[in-house]
Amino acid sequence: MIVRHNISRTSWLLLIAILVPATLMMGCKGQKKVSEDDIKRVSTTELQSLVARSSGDSGLLILLDARSEGNFRSAHLPGARSLRPAQVDPELGKDPKISNHKHIIAYGEHPNSAVAKALTKRLMSTRYKGVRLYDGGVAAWKNAGLPLFSSDD
Repeated sequence: MIVRHNISRTSWLLLIAILVPATLMMGCKGQKKVSEDDIKRVSTTELQSLVARSSGDSGLLILLDARSEGNFRSAHLPGARSLRPAQVDPELGKDPKISNHKHIIAYGEHPNSAVAKALTKRLMSTRYKGVRLYDGGVAAWKNAGLPLFSSDD
């Protein structure tokens, strides 16, 4: 048995007019699916260069330390800010204090830090641009003989 529904051309156009913008808006906001393979990394050498260049350009770089507040206070990379993955909420959208930087670099304590990867993925899923992971973390920075700062500095 074949059932035919007569939908007028006007109804089809109205349906399309509603669905197309709604579909486009859903793709522009909210959470984006991010996998481990999507993460881009930055080397110690490149990060050192970005840190040096950022002293003259406040919009160039933001370093985000994914470690605990206590670890951050005791030693962090120059100019870094503490930010835990749970503090990034894709439903609330982007924070202009973060998004107005060309390079957004997250890091943790050591190479392959799970919390640093989680922060990186969370930032990427919130659709921040220029997000990368400094995979070496504080350990690689310190091993390279580069300066670390404490909250008292």
